[in-house]
Amino acid sequence: MKTIKTYITSIAIFSIMVLIPLTYIGCKKDDDGDELSLYEKLGERAGIESAVEQSILAISSDPELTPFFEVLLVDEGGMGAGLEALKENIADFVDENSGGNATYAGMSMAEAHSAANPRMTNAGEITDQVYNAFLDAMIQGAQQAGISDQSTLDEYRDLLDDSRDDIVN
Repeated sequence: MKTIKTYITSIAIFSIMVLIPLTYIGCKKDDDGDELSLYEKLGERAGIESAVEQSILAISSDPELTPFFEVLLVDEGGMGAGLEALKENIADFVDENSGGNATYAGMSMAEAHSAANPRMTNAGEITDQVYNAFLDAMIQGAQQAGISDQSTLDEYRDLLDDSRDDIVN
């Protein structure tokens, strides 16, 4: 009888200490109790800009990705107007699509990644493998910018992956 009591007590303690807190993980809420948007989880505009900046660094060091960004990365030593426009466009895209207030005014993902775009000289070479490398670089950048919550990173990856069909050939 004592063994059953000990077992039930152990289950109760386990439930209180482990299971109940687990129900709240990933459900981050603001002060009003509302679930945070991805925009807020990413650190709002400043967090997004930092993640994009770090992602560009990850992209520029990945030999699988640099050919697709070569025009922008070599533009005035990587600090030219094209690169700055890319950073701004990516940040606006993420901002708008994650619940922020920015408006993405760039080309559609299909237009931006088509052969009709003069900067995309290798548009036909964007494969699932290349796109996965891009997603990895974006997540790496977010992590370098201090975003560490796995559910937030997964949600961010999903947001970016939603454009796959418009980009991959």
